[in-house]
Amino acid sequence: MKKPLDREKAASRGPLYLQVEEALRREISGMAPGDRLPPERLLAGQYEVSLITVREAIRILAAEGRVERVQGKGTFVSQPKRTALQGIALLIHHDILHPQASPFYLTLAQEIRTLLDAEGLRSRLYISHRAPGQDQADFHCPEFFEDLEAGRIKGVIGVLLAGRAPWVEELQARGIPLVGYGASKRFGAMGSLRSYFASAIAELAGRGRRRIALLAWGGFDNDRSQQASLFCETLQEAGLPVVEGWIRDDIYPALDGAGWGGLREIWSASPERPDGVILADDFFMRGLTTAVAEMGLRVPEQLEVAVNLVSWPAGMQPFPILAWRPDFARISRAIVDAEMQMLRGETPDPAMKRIPTIRAPELDAPGLSGPLPTHAFLQI
Repeated sequence: MKKPLDREKAASRGPLYLQVEEALRREISGMAPGDRLPPERLLAGQYEVSLITVREAIRILAAEGRVERVQGKGTFVSQPKRTALQGIALLIHHDILHPQASPFYLTLAQEIRTLLDAEGLRSRLYISHRAPGQDQADFHCPEFFEDLEAGRIKGVIGVLLAGRAPWVEELQARGIPLVGYGASKRFGAMGSLRSYFASAIAELAGRGRRRIALLAWGGFDNDRSQQASLFCETLQEAGLPVVEGWIRDDIYPALDGAGWGGLREIWSASPERPDGVILADDFFMRGLTTAVAEMGLRVPEQLEVAVNLVSWPAGMQPFPILAWRPDFARISRAIVDAEMQMLRGETPDPAMKRIPTIRAPELDAPGLSGPLPTHAFLQI
């Protein structure tokens, strides 16, 4: 039986309920979670105090989460409180569940998460609630900001992240490293458009194509995009002409009719027609196939098509194409490596790795011969 409290030291040690609380705290420190405390009346007799004093002491311990009262059963030692588990936040800046969303970013997120799991790092995916194609610097995802405030995030990977997000500065102030995919991030990795353009232009030129057009997405600014500038530089390096009207980089590829309108505008831009077109995003394919059918074009005789395949189903092209694909494995590995370096307090070098796009002849479609029937395609 426990000894009663030392009454002679009561004045110096505070009220009796605090003395009982202190004694119980020492006692439960040696007990296991789930162990039952003696009944309150027994504790009152052991410490020679009133039942009210014991109950007040237990109330304090319960408020701290050290014990748990169960109605009709008694008081038990609580499971130790878990601290907020921290992990890596994977951000996608538009609603990946939207029908017009590219699966590229979901595929990349899955690759990154697999690598983080292998490194023993927890991760959680956060997606914006806004549809793709909107200029959205705000990242409309309350769950992300709630976890950020709760201290559950120790690193951020922007799988798709707007470059002008105002809260990025808050990450820096909190010491939370940010890496990701694309030029809008300071650290991370991205596919090399230069390698894709150079490879596609070289192959088209090798097939006798000298008048090459571009369908790309350059963002919401009115000035010539980095993609268009890079395409022009690569054409000039190959000794091929640059025709401004054959470069369209102002149509969001996932919007209905993007490829349809883009090809028709390129085709009517000048009396001379292009004999090759490069698609920086395969989301242009649906509209482009409809335009090819409506215009009665023969592919590849009149127009050869080079595509960076991300989401368009392989083998579903109704005419022959030249296919490239992103190197997801190398891109995701470079992003995860950069995040781990920054978590260790190191600076990635180089800051942004550019991973060459892969030529994928196995994805070239045999296609059909002759003009394409318009009824064979989804209408825009």
